[in-house]
Amino acid sequence: MDRPNPSHVKPGNRAGLAALLLVAASLLYSLWFYLDTLAGVPSDDDWKHAGALVKSRFQQGDAVAVTPYWAFQGEAALRGLPVTLTQEPQSESFGDAARLWVVSGFDRFDGGLGEMTARPGVTYREHASFGGVAVDLLDLGAQARTNFDFGVSLDRAEAYMLYDGRKQGCGPMRDGRFVCSDNDWNWVGLTRRFIDNTMRQVIWAHPEGSSVNLQFIDVPAGKKLYINTALTLFGATLPEGTPVFIDVYIDGVLRQSVEQPNTSRMTYHVIDLGEAADAPRDIRFSIRSPQNGRRHFVFQAYTR
Repeated sequence: MDRPNPSHVKPGNRAGLAALLLVAASLLYSLWFYLDTLAGVPSDDDWKHAGALVKSRFQQGDAVAVTPYWAFQGEAALRGLPVTLTQEPQSESFGDAARLWVVSGFDRFDGGLGEMTARPGVTYREHASFGGVAVDLLDLGAQARTNFDFGVSLDRAEAYMLYDGRKQGCGPMRDGRFVCSDNDWNWVGLTRRFIDNTMRQVIWAHPEGSSVNLQFIDVPAGKKLYINTALTLFGATLPEGTPVFIDVYIDGVLRQSVEQPNTSRMTYHVIDLGEAADAPRDIRFSIRSPQNGRRHFVFQAYTR
């Protein structure tokens, strides 16, 4: 029997054959890509093994970052440790931490690792891998130490609101909160919120009345006061939302006002505390806004 001559194949059949081959190649590539991706997806056991390593080696003064920020399995595996859920560990400040453990899935820290180790004083210590989860340990070197963290020491504060100059106390702290009224949003206290793709511990202080105030007595001041401010994503989506201001009083005198625009992006402020930096100070934060609707305001503050 004579073999078919390819030149005798009709053009329409050739096009159909080429399309069929293209589809088959696409399916094979998709299957390979799926299997390769699946192989890199961290399992619960991967997170548990990584968490067990960090827990067994954790030291006082260490910090832990889990990336990506939605890797709640990683947070669960590290329960009991000070964990920051973040999209970019290299963009975070880890306060007084001497060492940093980065627990990452999906190769999310590959780019950030080089950026962090290039910084002066940062030393790369070790790496471990558990399936789809990597653990990296970095020595952060000598850093300026925090003298006073207002969030951690919130129970030392007096919280109150002002209504046209009239003071209305928010009562003693109960269950970690100063409750300022019957409105379920009108309280001051530590909470955790996603800000800039990072789960952060922040002070919730929704402005009400003329202002909501936090007064701290005999604060170990240091040289500078750092204030990081933001609105929650829900608060910032109010189109007519107005900025929120913190008036900072040092020993009863207004030192500076800082502004948080109507955005969920964190804004960073630094206030110089002057020459008498080592002396204890009375510091008051007075939080206000031109209108208080949906001003879901949060902040962090500490001195160094």
